[in-house]
Amino acid sequence: DAGKFAAVEVEAHNNSELRRIFLGETAETLEWLRGMGLTFHGPNPEPPNRVPRMHNIVPNAKAYIAAFQAKIIRLKGTIVCSAPVVELVSDGTRIT
Repeated sequence: DAGKFAAVEVEAHNNSELRRIFLGETAETLEWLRGMGLTFHGPNPEPPNRVPRMHNIVPNAKAYIAAFQAKIIRLKGTIVCSAPVVELVSDGTRIT
């Protein structure tokens, strides 16, 4: 149902190709998040969509931050707060 409900002038600014890619990865993303210990309730109805599709995180959105923080610490990563991102550098397997 994506792309069926926005006003024409709003939909004209959407990137349908990027949306297709994004929506094509949702099942894998949900399983990846569950693999990090996140819990979801759903799918729940999300009108005006025809079928239930909304997966809500339990207990709330702060669980994303806690799970990502725990994974970064477990992988010996560094969390830098209040720092502007100037550039993302990729070496093929990592982004720094």
